[in-house]
Amino acid sequence: MQQIRILSVVWYRVLPARFGGQKGVAEFNAFLSEHLDLSCLCSADNDPSCAPYPVDARLPVGKWQVLNPINWWKILSSIRKAGATHLIIEHCYYALAGILATRLYAIPWILHAHNIEFLRFREMGKWWWPMLKWLETLACRHAALVLFKTEADKRYAVDHLGMDPARAMVVPFGISGLDRPARDEKIRAALDIRTRHGIAHDVRILFFSGTLDYEPNTRAFRRLVAEIIPRLETGMDVPFVVLVCGRLQDPAYSDLKTIRHPRLLYIGEVEDVRPYFLAADVFLNPVVTGGGIKVKTIEALSYDIPVVSTEHGATGVERSMTGDRLRVSADDDTEHFCRLVAEAVHDVSEIPDAYYIHYQWRHLTRNVAEAIKKLPI
Repeated sequence: MQQIRILSVVWYRVLPARFGGQKGVAEFNAFLSEHLDLSCLCSADNDPSCAPYPVDARLPVGKWQVLNPINWWKILSSIRKAGATHLIIEHCYYALAGILATRLYAIPWILHAHNIEFLRFREMGKWWWPMLKWLETLACRHAALVLFKTEADKRYAVDHLGMDPARAMVVPFGISGLDRPARDEKIRAALDIRTRHGIAHDVRILFFSGTLDYEPNTRAFRRLVAEIIPRLETGMDVPFVVLVCGRLQDPAYSDLKTIRHPRLLYIGEVEDVRPYFLAADVFLNPVVTGGGIKVKTIEALSYDIPVVSTEHGATGVERSMTGDRLRVSADDDTEHFCRLVAEAVHDVSEIPDAYYIHYQWRHLTRNVAEAIKKLPI
């Protein structure tokens, strides 16, 4: 059998991986490289030293690069250079390069879809979403295999984009840890975070994390301050503080930095978010817009902390694996959301061991590797 060599095309920064989406790509590639020979062609703002596989960081930086045929040629030349037998492209934006690769070199290309892209941008009111729908439809119909994050996205592509279900596979966001965090590690992290931010030992830490200059997270943050915290002040039987971490660089959202509330502590972008997850008593996910699997919910649950989420924020999560650790309210039911938070601060259960098995990257990528091996070359 011919040895499989994969070229992964990542047109944006994921190395080092600091945010959920970045981790979703970097860790997927890292664990897939344990099963198959993999190298990566990516944008120049990536750090190759952060990956356990070969990285060629020579694509331009910026989203408009996908429209330049010169960059399509870079992908094609990298296929020859790497001796690649298969091509994986993150998102649908380089779909035309994938189609060219199949026609010129007769190699299968795989689309790693993170959501239904055009739906996300239509919801955000972007005028160019119909062109993106055309491209995404083309990608779903021509890729040899499409990896979706949720069963709902897969069904949508089959029902509305002409996707052949035989070429579709669901691969959710994964976790790298094999086990739940140790109790001692959680205690140390809580002591560190409380000391660092002057939080008393009897104050419960409610945590929200997300890229705040991304519109769905922006809306969630505003709702958190305007609706959720005021209700929690009257509904909670213990003192609390809401910690918020996340990048906020876009000047269009600079007003978020001026928002103040006695129960709110905006930390900003942090180098390592892990201690905050470990220290949290409850993770909040009030997101009601945006597509695809909600990475922050999957990640928060991996730290074995209670999560209170909207229905939208729990999209794609296998709830049979979460026990009582995941509590879900309707998107527009703020009162119920807050009641669930009041319950969750007293939760002493543990997430089932099955959760760590189901979402482990090594397990997920092993299944992907087996599917790739079955593709005709």
